[in-house]
Amino acid sequence: MRLVRIWIAVELLFGLFGASAVLLDPAATATNFAWPIASPAAASVLGACYGSVAVMLAAALFARHWTQVRPVVAAAGVLTSVMLLATFLHWPVFTHGTVAFWLWFISYLLPPPTLLALWVWQERRPTVPVTDSLPTWAANLFMGNAVILGSVWTFLFFVPMVLAPLPPVLVRVYAGWALGLATLLWLTGKGRDWRLAGLWLLTLPAILWIQLSRYPYTMSGGLLVQLLDLLALATICGTLLIRRHGTTRGLAVAGATGVGLFLVALAALPALRPDLDVRARWVGEYAHGPYGGLMVGAYLALGTGALCLGLALRAVSRIGGVLLAVASGGAFLSAVFGQDDTATGERTVPGTVREIALVPTFVLLIAALALLTRAGPRFLAVPFAVVLVSFGAAFAASPAWKGLAGRAFDAAWTLWMFGAAIWLLRADRFAQVPAPTVDWAVGEGERGSERRHG
Repeated sequence: MRLVRIWIAVELLFGLFGASAVLLDPAATATNFAWPIASPAAASVLGACYGSVAVMLAAALFARHWTQVRPVVAAAGVLTSVMLLATFLHWPVFTHGTVAFWLWFISYLLPPPTLLALWVWQERRPTVPVTDSLPTWAANLFMGNAVILGSVWTFLFFVPMVLAPLPPVLVRVYAGWALGLATLLWLTGKGRDWRLAGLWLLTLPAILWIQLSRYPYTMSGGLLVQLLDLLALATICGTLLIRRHGTTRGLAVAGATGVGLFLVALAALPALRPDLDVRARWVGEYAHGPYGGLMVGAYLALGTGALCLGLALRAVSRIGGVLLAVASGGAFLSAVFGQDDTATGERTVPGTVREIALVPTFVLLIAALALLTRAGPRFLAVPFAVVLVSFGAAFAASPAWKGLAGRAFDAAWTLWMFGAAIWLLRADRFAQVPAPTVDWAVGEGERGSERRHG
């Protein structure tokens, strides 16, 4: 493992070089990168790849066993091999003679034979059993995703003109990253140690969203599918992480914090943005213009809080907790896919995706709150009644008042969740709500005792 760790450190340095160019300043690739990329948004996607893989490689330095880093080494081997091939295929495109080019060329020339030698050496040595096993359903999902991802991007590597007007060199470089990810997913699914892969899958969508938010871009159908796929994988990894290491009290604290931050933003943004009429404009429109980052951050906090709270509330109602955890995905989608501007009436792909996705999300949310209110303390019935009334008002209100009705709905269900989190903390303190077991199999059988303490 010492030789593997040393080479991972070298790979980390190469990754940091790439990140320093297309992560920090994607608009200056003509001078700071191996070849000029005309679109800063396209270059920023590469920056997200370099930045997220650097996080994973930094964590891999602390791995103790070959079984933990095995998928990472294989993925790096595939990635660098494809990149080297793309470099030779598009040799005239590169800015020869510059420091950036030589760093690029060396970073993809040396790794393939080095990683292959390390792989052969380590595979001959005894291995340590996996201690943090990926569930079978998640392993199958990872491997199935790897097959689809690998097949699509292998085709695109050989026929890059399908993604015109993107230049072929950029398509083939994207293919290198996608095939590396596919390799990582496949071997993670087979080996079952998901921690390093999970770290990449958690950081890549977050950094990718930050990068794309810096520059105007067109949301194509392919990019939309890829983003949704990454979000689904990241959600699975985040859920597994919380399930494995979370306690009822810890999840309740995280839930109260995330939901509380959203409520603070919901109250503060009308004062910060008086130009938006609270009666007619939706909450999501605060994501555009000044303080837009505050609204996006509030959605991310809300999604995290709702997910944690849903997992904690499985101790009260198994089905209700699961539905609430699934519904938390609506907040993450709201952070990524912006609300259309109702003042101009312009329709965009992200805004349409958001509208379509939020309808089933709200249905799941109300169903979850109904089950949890029935199984939980009586005082939650009051905000739940407000949730139902405001939800109906949001559909029935005239356009001049839809914004206010929507805000009332958002305030009602987030206050319900905040109240449920506080109750969980008090109940956990007095040992009235059992902590979820390792397999989280606690169901609705406890609802009677919880009702007596409500």
